[in-house]
Amino acid sequence: MNRNLFHNLLFTLSLLTLPAVTQASPPPAPAFSGLPATFIGSDFSPSNGSLYLKLSLAREEKFTGRFDIPGGSRNVIRGTLDVSGSVSGVTTPSQTPYWLKVTGSTPSTYVITGSTAGQGFVGLPLAYMKGHSLTQAGTYTAVLEVSGTGAAPTGFGFGTLHVSKTGATMFAGKLPDGTSFTASSNVVADGTSAYLLILNDQSIYNRKGLLTGFLAFQPMGLMGDFTWQKPVTKGPYYPAAFSVSASLTGFPYSKTVSDVLTSGTMELIGGMLQSSGTLAGFTVSNKRFVFNPPNSLNLKLSINAATAAVKGSFDFPGTNSKVKLNGLVLQDGTIPVTLGYFRSPIISGSASTGFFEALP
Repeated sequence: MNRNLFHNLLFTLSLLTLPAVTQASPPPAPAFSGLPATFIGSDFSPSNGSLYLKLSLAREEKFTGRFDIPGGSRNVIRGTLDVSGSVSGVTTPSQTPYWLKVTGSTPSTYVITGSTAGQGFVGLPLAYMKGHSLTQAGTYTAVLEVSGTGAAPTGFGFGTLHVSKTGATMFAGKLPDGTSFTASSNVVADGTSAYLLILNDQSIYNRKGLLTGFLAFQPMGLMGDFTWQKPVTKGPYYPAAFSVSASLTGFPYSKTVSDVLTSGTMELIGGMLQSSGTLAGFTVSNKRFVFNPPNSLNLKLSINAATAAVKGSFDFPGTNSKVKLNGLVLQDGTIPVTLGYFRSPIISGSASTGFFEALP
């Protein structure tokens, strides 16, 4: 998939991110005539993502909003924009200085820029407007591909994204080490044709980890960049802290996709398997994978067509361990691809997890 549009958008948004200031107002600008709008935003940096803004602008330029900073308190802002669409003040309760400015002529073209807590940010209006349909509504399945280090797993995470008719979103899935995540937000617009979903989930690892980033809705699906940050944890799998990047690819999901997948080849990779990369042929019958004999690993796999979830197991060679497989169906165009991860019973650095792919 062509990433040029996505990266051009990131470059444009980076130009809007302003340096931090502790006082003073932005330069004078033409008179601003405010119309009601709701914004969400952040610093739009996958490697940072430490600030989340939500703001509602009412008539007569009055606004209320909040700043959320992971690990910190929620800070409230409220007031009235001046004739240039600007305001400066302090948050409640932390008394942190901030300023922001709204530019644009209509709610669909508004952009907020500003700074607080030493961090610049950009806010964009929600894409949905009353009486208009949202073309991005629907269900998507997506894969997070991680370039791991010695302290982090290499492989696939995955998730399902639901977008309502009004642009409310819920994104839920699993990271490559098996950690679950959920994040809710809204679809927002930049005033042209690019739609973004801002995510900032700090619920993972008992609210000490962070999955942050954003998605761009493309003509054929989704693209995104994320940062996955993990603290030191107990347990055998990846106990050391790490921060790694992950790229996301997603496509609209059709519940009939499992009917298209009738046969193919599955491959298990990594996870300390001596036979890593071994291919296993299969056919699909009643949403279940039937693996060709001799099926020495006792592979089992099935599809939940309603949710796109794929679950199964296999016998890990040389041990008495039955290992679980978890993944989903990614509908790349008309070709359904099954992807997921497994946890190895043999724990050794970045090889503590493996992944699988099933292709027609």
